[in-house]
Amino acid sequence: MRFVLLQLGLKKLRSIRVKFFGIQFVSILLTVALVTGISLSLLSEYHTDSQHSKLQAHAQAMAIEADQLLNQLETRLELLETYDFYRFQRILVLIEALTEQQDIFSKLCYFEEKGQPVVKMFDGRSFLHQLTPLNERFLQQAMSHPNRVQLSIHEYDLDFSEPALVMTLARVGYFGDEFKGIVQASLPLEEFNGLFSSRHLDEGVQLVITDSAGRILFHPNEERFLDELFPDLENWQAVLSGSSGGHNPFGQHFIDGAQNYYSYRRLDEADWYAFAVAPVDLFDRL
Repeated sequence: MRFVLLQLGLKKLRSIRVKFFGIQFVSILLTVALVTGISLSLLSEYHTDSQHSKLQAHAQAMAIEADQLLNQLETRLELLETYDFYRFQRILVLIEALTEQQDIFSKLCYFEEKGQPVVKMFDGRSFLHQLTPLNERFLQQAMSHPNRVQLSIHEYDLDFSEPALVMTLARVGYFGDEFKGIVQASLPLEEFNGLFSSRHLDEGVQLVITDSAGRILFHPNEERFLDELFPDLENWQAVLSGSSGGHNPFGQHFIDGAQNYYSYRRLDEADWYAFAVAPVDLFDRL
């Protein structure tokens, strides 16, 4: 009888030990799973933040380079001296001054105060006759802001047969009483894009520059020039900046037929925006 009771006691003890170790094992598994889940979540969050930072860095670098490039172009135009021609009508001096800038500007034109054309330099040649007067919009912009370079986009330039970046400068004396002429420099958008340095980008990442209307001015595919980056948004700047009106460095939107992450920076030299864009599905796998 005692032997039977002893055996029953041992069986119960074994059962308790099995249950105890089973509970411990399950507890260990749950702890491991919890810790692993937290680790993966933190790793994913860190990874996502890292990718966000990359896009932000690309957008920032692109904005800085665009500002520097525009500043260099504006400086070249500001240093172009036209006063000697306006005062003494030295057309050869003017042609020589314009020719020196043809290494960067594909087309340069000089106009009188009311927009009457005097000379056009294009493709290394000078033209003095049958010239087109300065566009009224460009004339008003230049005369309203003398001695300041005015940036514009010409949707279709007849000489280039493509869109062009246009820089117009009305030169006047220090007291505003001495007109020195209007100089206009034009550069095809394709050539303007070629002035930027090449960058190493992660697969799928694209850099884009738009004007204040959201029209594309810089893109790896020249066929996209002047397309709208956000055609479905009437006021895309307000949407991107948020209700506070501040700067939103990162976001997600439908771009080029797919959901994309984006980061952007506004330029200092112009009311333009530099974007770094990456597809959501590809971005999440990086």
